[in-house]
Amino acid sequence: MRIILNTINGIILSRPKYITHVIEQRKNIQTMEFECKIHMSQNDKLFILCDAKGTNTQGDEIIAEVISYFEFKDQKVFKIHGQVHLLKGNPSDVDMSQE
Repeated sequence: MRIILNTINGIILSRPKYITHVIEQRKNIQTMEFECKIHMSQNDKLFILCDAKGTNTQGDEIIAEVISYFEFKDQKVFKIHGQVHLLKGNPSDVDMSQE
């Protein structure tokens, strides 16, 4: 059995729950653009730091810094970690307390 670790803001989720969370969060976002600030890779690991700017479905502005870390195994995503630092916006736009 292959175990895949998926975390968002420090909360560990199974792969199906991780995907469900991303889909649900996407429903709260009206527009979103990303600007990559840093990306680094080494062997089977990838780190990305980007700025995210957009609006939620109520038209409120969202500005965040997003850190993403991926590990690959057998050319597939094996581990995902995401951390969102909300700079402006409603905390419910990145809230994990409902998981």
